[in-house]
Amino acid sequence: MRDVKSKMIGGLVTMKGIVTRASDVKPCLTVAVYACECCGYEIYQMINTKEFNPLQVCQSPKCIRNKLFGNLVLQVKSSRYVSYQEVKVQEPSD
Repeated sequence: MRDVKSKMIGGLVTMKGIVTRASDVKPCLTVAVYACECCGYEIYQMINTKEFNPLQVCQSPKCIRNKLFGNLVLQVKSSRYVSYQEVKVQEPSD
């Protein structure tokens, strides 16, 4: 496990070890879809990390022109998710 480096991200890695803890499989947000309460405009936000700042104010041309700046509401069913699980692995004693 000590030989696993960051350059191996995205590739297939095999190792021997003891699983000490595994979390439940959870959804992880990859694309957040928001809808404006005023104009109905949809905005897409790509999520590349586990933590992100949700968008708050509509930036559509209609809201900017009318100076409305409507609130954005996350559209849970339209957003895209991937399965996510954390596994803790310990080196074998030999």
